[in-house]
Amino acid sequence: MIVGIFLAVVVLALAAYGLFVLTSVNRFATYWAGQNQQSLDENSYTLVALGDSTAQGIGATSPQKGFVGQVAKKLSADKPVQIYNYSKSGAVAADVVGQVSGNDKISRADAIIIAVGPNDMTQNVSKANYLKNYQQILAKLPAEKVVIATIPPLERSSISDATVQEWNQDLEKLAAKNKVKVAQVYQAIKPRSRDPRIYSIDLFHPSNIGYGLWAEAFYDPLLLSFQR
Repeated sequence: MIVGIFLAVVVLALAAYGLFVLTSVNRFATYWAGQNQQSLDENSYTLVALGDSTAQGIGATSPQKGFVGQVAKKLSADKPVQIYNYSKSGAVAADVVGQVSGNDKISRADAIIIAVGPNDMTQNVSKANYLKNYQQILAKLPAEKVVIATIPPLERSSISDATVQEWNQDLEKLAAKNKVKVAQVYQAIKPRSRDPRIYSIDLFHPSNIGYGLWAEAFYDPLLLSFQR
């Protein structure tokens, strides 16, 4: 009897969390849209985020528990950090080109972070087109301010790890060509890629813990940007 009640509670809790993740796309987008309306504070660092649902923080318990919010919190120990997050759930690299265009906050940013790639892979965008679109993104940005994420392991998809590594190798070559910094997200996640605690209930997006690993990967390269 007790075991049955316990299992029922667990199932209900998982269902509630699953519903939270499913509905977080609109809620998180609304949150960041509101944040993007804030006036620039000359006494704060300005951090601009571009990319897909990972930059939105989908899977975390709140938008600020995604890697963008977590790394901003770590960096704010020295000076307040304002976040302007123009990412969008489901975005591929071609969409991020649009996130860059006409963005007046970019010229005022102290650092610009980009996380995009898994959707290109799962939507069968060719690696050549992905890199071509990424080059268009980087061509529009001040290289010294940019930090890009490598693609994390996609253990729970049909994409092989060898393919992810191949894309990352070419992405790092593109980063070197454009002289932008790289956050080694793949290396941060890979040792724990089979640990269910680093994923949300959809087993694809990171959890708060998983995003903490992303934030650690971004911290050092972002610190260099802020200390220019």
